[in-house]
Amino acid sequence: MPHLRNGKPVGGSLSTIIGGYKSGVTRQAHSLSLLSHRILWQSRFYDHIIRDDLAMYFIRQYIELNPLFWQYDIKDPNGTSTTHEQFQNLLTRQHGITGDALVMIMSSRKAQRLKIR
Repeated sequence: MPHLRNGKPVGGSLSTIIGGYKSGVTRQAHSLSLLSHRILWQSRFYDHIIRDDLAMYFIRQYIELNPLFWQYDIKDPNGTSTTHEQFQNLLTRQHGITGDALVMIMSSRKAQRLKIR
């Protein structure tokens, strides 16, 4: 079932159900003064439906490796720098990533934001 029709959410679709849930939780939190007008949901975040094992694998890799990327992020003034070879060795030895998966990670947009000398 499509989640949009003529650019508008379709009633009963997964995105409509999730949107209703988020809206209800936000209203409840505000009514209980739990938020003090702070934003509850991450901005520019899009829910994603995991459709197969391969998608699940890549999402798990992303979650597992994300803190590692933060440590070397060029936007973090306290971040450390590393060499290309050291970072590849870290991915291989600590996380068991090799072959095509290693090539894909090292050529990703995230890897381009690393302090690699």
